[in-house]
Amino acid sequence: MAGVEETLASLLGEGPEATAASASDPTGVQVTAGPAPQVQLVAVREAWVRVRAPDGSTLFEGILAPGDTFDVPAFEEPPTMRVGESGGLYMAVNGVPYGPVGRDGAVTSNVPLSAEAILASYQPADPSANQHLAEYVALASATQTAPAALPAGAQEPGTATGNPVPPFE
Repeated sequence: MAGVEETLASLLGEGPEATAASASDPTGVQVTAGPAPQVQLVAVREAWVRVRAPDGSTLFEGILAPGDTFDVPAFEEPPTMRVGESGGLYMAVNGVPYGPVGRDGAVTSNVPLSAEAILASYQPADPSANQHLAEYVALASATQTAPAALPAGAQEPGTATGNPVPPFE
């Protein structure tokens, strides 16, 4: 039976097993999985939402207004959600909307907020079936493809006349 030091050394890549593994992979890099899918809550109508971490602590509780989003943090076990006005809240997985969470006016509880659970329980949302969702999708698409407009009277950096601002040193 290996001692604590030997076990830690092998886990940290310092033991004989790690040396053998690094001989077969000279870079020493091993990718085991890609990044976790991003899960986001998307309000198309005002909705009260509470998101709880797996340990029961509250991650978010409040009212999401139309157009508001909440990025759900990734955990080993998924957070859960309770929502009032379930028909006004959608979930997006890597930018693709799913839902709505439930019927208009309904309260929905214990919704697991993992990509796997959302993909298994909900259909991709049809923006043509919901004007508010269509507006959100159009806005999200526009902000991803077009640069943000400058406020009135503002100029792009480097295009102003007069004395240029010296670079930071």
